[in-house]
Amino acid sequence: FDQGLSDSGVLVTHINRSRIVDDNCDDTNTCNAFDLYQAVVVEGAQPWPTATQDQFNATSTPSSDFNDGTPSNVFAIFNEPSTTDMSVSIGVKTPRMLYVGTNDDEIHALNANTHTKKWTFTTPGDDVISSPTVADGTLYTGSKDGTLYAVNATDGTSEWEYDTGSEIALSSPTVDRNRVYVGSLDGTVHAVDTETGTSEWTFSAGGAINSSPTIHQERLYVGAYDSSLYALDIATGTQEWVFTNPSDAIVSSPTYAE
Repeated sequence: FDQGLSDSGVLVTHINRSRIVDDNCDDTNTCNAFDLYQAVVVEGAQPWPTATQDQFNATSTPSSDFNDGTPSNVFAIFNEPSTTDMSVSIGVKTPRMLYVGTNDDEIHALNANTHTKKWTFTTPGDDVISSPTVADGTLYTGSKDGTLYAVNATDGTSEWEYDTGSEIALSSPTVDRNRVYVGSLDGTVHAVDTETGTSEWTFSAGGAINSSPTIHQERLYVGAYDSSLYALDIATGTQEWVFTNPSDAIVSSPTYAE
């Protein structure tokens, strides 16, 4: 890898590779292991996205905070076996933490500087391919077992669980003030109280939701498999308008720009 500038002006000096191996991995067991790629960044005000290559079999959304001007990092995940997907999120507190969900029903917290595992949270149900979201010391993530989990980001203890009644696949939770929002495969948008884990409101779209909600100025935007982009009032879940794509489903997550 050659040192160089990304399109956004971020200087990338080198890439570190670390092998993370499950504690129970030995000569007699199948190893649950993955590689952590760390692109070392020394300047720039905008995140530099890690390029996804064929060897990166990950459902990941790298993110970090470069606004303080100090050296920072961007991460990508490569895992074994190649059929196992993962999701990734980076916390912005010091020391920075990296959180990943895996297809063996677990969420791992890693120190982003030393690459050592701090804790593991095991869901009782199914794959975690929704990328975790961390806000105010709590990690939120969905699982294909239909549960939205709130986990203490420091020690990995459960804070609450919310049953959506349907799989949460690629939709990642979005937190705004005292609510967390997520979509499920039965076409429902859920607004959940971050303190109690109880439902504030639900909205039924016309198709499955893999899109992650985006919030701007009291409005929530989310796509669905019925080829629609919905705009909802975040206080009540009332539909304000809908845009219909004439050809196919809307799976990607909306981005708002002024």
